[in-house]
Amino acid sequence: MKSSSAGPLSNCVLVNPYLASQGEMEGHLDEEQRANGNRKNGKGNKKLRTADGTIDLETPRDRSATFEPQIIKKRETILAESLENKIIGMYGHGMSFWDISAHIKDMYDTEISATTLSSITDKIIPW
Repeated sequence: MKSSSAGPLSNCVLVNPYLASQGEMEGHLDEEQRANGNRKNGKGNKKLRTADGTIDLETPRDRSATFEPQIIKKRETILAESLENKIIGMYGHGMSFWDISAHIKDMYDTEISATTLSSITDKIIPW
């Protein structure tokens, strides 16, 4: 894997996009979703092209089909490495999840909630 100026965490999403998608699913399935009967419903498969080659990725699904992943979107086949590096870089530089979420919305017109970012980093970064 190539290194980046974002620091040692820069390739975490690339190294484990499965955990990133699982973190997003956990953020999606909050208490309200679960109370309404929504829960995980297996996995789908897709090929994702990255700067380091093509990887096979299992993507989570939910029963009510309301899960819309934001890091690796449905039908997306190319991982935007620049966005991935920016998210991990901002987190590594101490930005709050709220600030990262607002910045991504302003710059890329993509909504990723602070809760989702928290779930993703909890899955990717071993504590």
